[in-house]
Amino acid sequence: MIYCPKCKTKNEAGEKNCKQCGANLLPKEGLADRIGNLIVGIVGGVLCGLVAYNLFNNPELAETFTVCPTNPVIWLIVAITFPITNLVLAMRKTPEYLRYAIRARRHIELDPEQAISDFSQALELAPQKEQANILNERANVYKKLGREEEETRDRLAYTSAEEAYSGGAGLAGMFGADKGAYVSTRAKDERKKMMAEGKITALGYCPKCARVVELNKKLRCPQHKSPKPKIMRFVMPADAEKAVKEIEDEYAQQS
Repeated sequence: MIYCPKCKTKNEAGEKNCKQCGANLLPKEGLADRIGNLIVGIVGGVLCGLVAYNLFNNPELAETFTVCPTNPVIWLIVAITFPITNLVLAMRKTPEYLRYAIRARRHIELDPEQAISDFSQALELAPQKEQANILNERANVYKKLGREEEETRDRLAYTSAEEAYSGGAGLAGMFGADKGAYVSTRAKDERKKMMAEGKITALGYCPKCARVVELNKKLRCPQHKSPKPKIMRFVMPADAEKAVKEIEDEYAQQS
């Protein structure tokens, strides 16, 4: 059921307008969200501008920046682009995928099944770089409902999604760390954790065995520590048979 955000009337799934008050049941971004984007952009731009100003006028301050960028030009560029980016976000027309995501969030407590349906629709419409967070949010709803298999599928998909772990990667980049290495490490750790819990399995083609094998926790063939297995896949146990065939076909094409 879809709950009208205006009059709280229950509407059948698939309805576009409330049967009671006629309100649009696919909400746009609210005024608070748009103002929030503006505030974040302004505050972030001012702070970055202050850093750039101080670095320009006091080059010796760069010595105190042990992990952050020390080039004032970089901070100046960020100070200019950050507010502009957030202004664009605040003024844009709400994308359709985001409308479904917003509605899904409103239904997590009211009707979790509706939330899942809307998150699924949002995933179909969203560009790849926007899918990671939606996958994570849908996984949380599956967890709420105790649907472990679906939750695991989404969490596994998240580990390889574009822009996964973007928040932590952004902070890592600000402090001089390699963002790609950060994302790779987080994804590996998450997959290993799911393997340890028996939720997923790792498969790979072992050149010495000349076949696809289930890998151990170190992602090696149980019989041969080297060479490293070829064409690894992390899959749900139910998908193992299909994955084995795909790995075999891919290996044959590369040989």
